[in-house]
Order: sequence, then structure tokens, then C-alpha cells
Amino acid sequence: MKYKNLKVKPEGITGKFYISGPMSGIENNNFDAFNDFEGKFDPEIEEFENPAKPGHIEGYEWKDYLKLALRMMLECESVILLDGWQKSKGCLLELHVARSLDMRILKIVDEDDCSVTVEDITSDDYDVEDVLLEANSLVYGNRQASYSHPMDDYTRTSALWNTILADKLKKDLTAEDAIMCMIMVKASRQVHKHKRDNLVDMAGYAQCMQRVVLKRKEIE
Repeated sequence: MKYKNLKVKPEGITGKFYISGPMSGIENNNFDAFNDFEGKFDPEIEEFENPAKPGHIEGYEWKDYLKLALRMMLECESVILLDGWQKSKGCLLELHVARSLDMRILKIVDEDDCSVTVEDITSDDYDVEDVLLEANSLVYGNRQASYSHPMDDYTRTSALWNTILADKLKKDLTAEDAIMCMIMVKASRQVHKHKRDNLVDMAGYAQCMQRVVLKRKEIE
């Protein structure tokens, strides 16, 4: 029996879906799970890009399959995650790209005789994502859009600190100093109690530092 539709919560979605799931280390590269999922739907109602559809390609290595999968994903508006995605390197890379492109990312929460219920993944689901990948997406994505280039952001920050601490400083703080202080704040919090956000932020600040160093070289 073909499922009639995807029952989506909390809001409806349209367009083509990309199926993301684990492959490496699973019998037949887990192609059966991908094909079985797509096969439950009427292609005239729901349209998918299925990275298992090409099957085994002679001469292809992991990186070749990833390139092919990413090209397929970029043809879609949303991503649906199959079971086991949390432990798949390829899935986490796809997730990183999808997040960077503001694609909708969905997980399966229920199935019945006529539909599959999916929901948007939450911040709790993101906890499995690579810390460095998440930090990179923040530095070059939302935070840059909100606060501008790190050189500009932390130059403003250091200028304010210089005003506040004028009577206590021997010389003015720089953007680099401000970033190092932020890293130390996160390190202090991590010493007190582990929190994944601390690690993400420390990695993000380190990336900000590198961008400031490179920007300063351009200026000089």
C-alpha cells in the first residue's frame, strides 16, 4: 500500500524531499532502507531525491558518493532523516550543508497505514552534530549576518572595554584581546560544568581570531 502523504507538524511544507541516512558499514550500504522509504509513497504525490537510487557505482569511493548525494540534495527544499543519521559522518556533513542553506530538516516520529508523521529537528537533535562544523556555520552564517565581520565586531567590543577600564589598563585592548577574553569566559564555564555550547563557542571564537588575523594582514 502506498502512503498517501507526509503528515507534517507543525507547519505544512511543499517541494522535493532529500532522503538522508547512514550507509557506510551497513549491509548493501543500507540501500534497502532508502528504497523502502521512498517506495511507500505515490510518486505523483510526493517527490524525493534518493541517494541510494544510483546503487553501487564502479570505481566510486566514499567521497564520490558524497559529492553525488550533495548534488541531489541541492535539488530539494527539505531533508528527511532516516534512523541512525546521528552516527553517520556523511549525514552530519549533509546536515551541516542543509543548515547553512536554511533548508528544512525533518525527522520521522510516527508512521501509520496512510501517512508518515515528521517534525522539524530541534536543538536537542543538533547535539550530535560535529562541534567544529556547527561553530563554522555560526561564524560564517547567522552571527556574521547579525554582527558583521569579527574584526569590526570585536574592535567595537574592545573600544567599549577600553573606555570602561581606562584607569586600569596599561595599553588599549585590541580585537584579538577581546576574542581571547571571550574564549576564557567559555573556558571558565566549561571548567564549572560541561555544556556543549561552551565547546561550540570556544571553537567559534578561535575561528573568529583567525579571521581577524587574516583581515589585519590584508590591511597592513
